[in-house]
Amino acid sequence: MHLPTFPRAMAVTRRVQTDFCGYDHRPGCPEGSIYEMTNGSAADAPLFSTRPGRTLTYPTGGGSPNGLFAGSCGLLWCTGQTLYVNGTPVAGCTLINGPKVFAELGGTVLIWPDKIWYRPDSGQFGSAEPSWSGSVNLQRSDDSSGTRADAIAAEGIDLPFRVGDAVTIRGFSTPEDNGTYIIRDIAGAALVFDPDTFSAAGTTEDITVTRRMPMAMHACTYGNRIWACANDTVWCTKLGDPLSWYWYEADENGTVATAAWSVDVGTPGDFSGCAATGSGVVFLKPDGLWRLYGTKPDNFQLVASATRSGARSRPAWRVRTARAGISRRMTAAMPGTCSYTTRAAACGAARTPSTRAGLPAAAARSMRRTPAASGASAPAARHSWRACSKRAISSAAARTASACCTCSCGWRRTLAQA
Repeated sequence: MHLPTFPRAMAVTRRVQTDFCGYDHRPGCPEGSIYEMTNGSAADAPLFSTRPGRTLTYPTGGGSPNGLFAGSCGLLWCTGQTLYVNGTPVAGCTLINGPKVFAELGGTVLIWPDKIWYRPDSGQFGSAEPSWSGSVNLQRSDDSSGTRADAIAAEGIDLPFRVGDAVTIRGFSTPEDNGTYIIRDIAGAALVFDPDTFSAAGTTEDITVTRRMPMAMHACTYGNRIWACANDTVWCTKLGDPLSWYWYEADENGTVATAAWSVDVGTPGDFSGCAATGSGVVFLKPDGLWRLYGTKPDNFQLVASATRSGARSRPAWRVRTARAGISRRMTAAMPGTCSYTTRAAACGAARTPSTRAGLPAAAARSMRRTPAASGASAPAARHSWRACSKRAISSAAARTASACCTCSCGWRRTLAQA
């Protein structure tokens, strides 16, 4: 078998295309035409151009617009009290007439403040915060003779909930029985929890069972969780489950990696937004932002990474105006210190420490206001001023007292006092 050979030198040819003949899908497509193309257009022929963007127009149905969301299924929005998906109203889904917050995870869309879940692929929807109230019997799931119960039984109590849901129970006459517990099993019309969860077996109680959901003002999706914030609090769902917000599961090693998580930031002001970025989630407040770090509840951290108030710590020569003084009390307690600094030399004026009576004449002369220094002459002016000050101080025939000048620029000098 012989491989084909090529000539040692191939002639270099150059071909210039001066016009575009458009789309031509015939076998004999001529020079200058395109046999196959994607997102191209012949509208500007003889110039080749990309096609304009595709546009879909939907009727809004009238009424007040209350929210718009681009999900995996297309476009969702709420007009008045009606939820629309790609222009089609969702039958039977009546919402509150007001602004909406949307978030999607795993094909399930959550809608606040209604606390509704909606699955576009099946058209199903329901309450994301189901609740049941009634009279229940406390019993043991293993039918043993123990005195403590681990199950609550009542007709229909199993319908709103799922195995694995974290539910909050209120209404027990024994206060320590109230709390949030994880449903380990559903046996007929009974919810089964961890062994010995409740204090007394064989009793009847009137209670309310709720799978809670926070009232979010802003929400986004990141890391297979939905993140939400409101007021001063941040929440996230259980990993991969948009309906489990208070699933705080733990084992002998601590909080499990898939558990839900929440934190109070503890700073003034309410959260004004949140957004998922390539490296985490950012939560905004009017005076700053908090960035999420970590990969699981054990190492999640919210760190104030920046502020928008303009308060920064910079050297004075980099600040446009650096006029900040020491209080009179501090100046009186620290003889020989300067009382203020003016505009930095690099910005057009040299530092001007105030002179004090009793300083040597040479020191006083060296501390007089100098002409404005700018550009390449600024470093030389500062160097000359400092050198002159050092000579004046070292030549003074008086005792030396050290004092720190703590101006806004952080600059320090030692002055001689007669």
